[in-house]
Amino acid sequence: MAKTATRGSSSLALSSIVDDQTKMPATVESVYRGPGRLGDCLEGIGLRAYLEGILDGGFDDPEDLWELEEGDTKKLADEIGMKRGHKAKLARWVRDYRERVKAQAAAAWKSLATSWFSEQRKVQEAMVLCK
Repeated sequence: MAKTATRGSSSLALSSIVDDQTKMPATVESVYRGPGRLGDCLEGIGLRAYLEGILDGGFDDPEDLWELEEGDTKKLADEIGMKRGHKAKLARWVRDYRERVKAQAAAAWKSLATSWFSEQRKVQEAMVLCK
């Protein structure tokens, strides 16, 4: 079920930002930059309380967090005083996002390769017909 956050007088459906089950952006392409987006992402995984500490650490964009190595994620969590369970949640969110990006990239490459081989086969068939 979609969660709704109120910002000022407008209401924001978080389901349009994150998938309800994975708490991840619906697609990689849906990620856009800015501190507001980071706050929405953290709210989607129940870690909005750490937004100020994460911003103070110089991370103002979800992509900045997603690019962190596991050790760096743990270090950031320690620096801002994150509870142990919240550290695990943040690490899982970063890991899940990376896995999703890898899967989307693999699917894109597979699609590209399939298209390329299909075109090559058509060229070869055309060359045979021209002989």
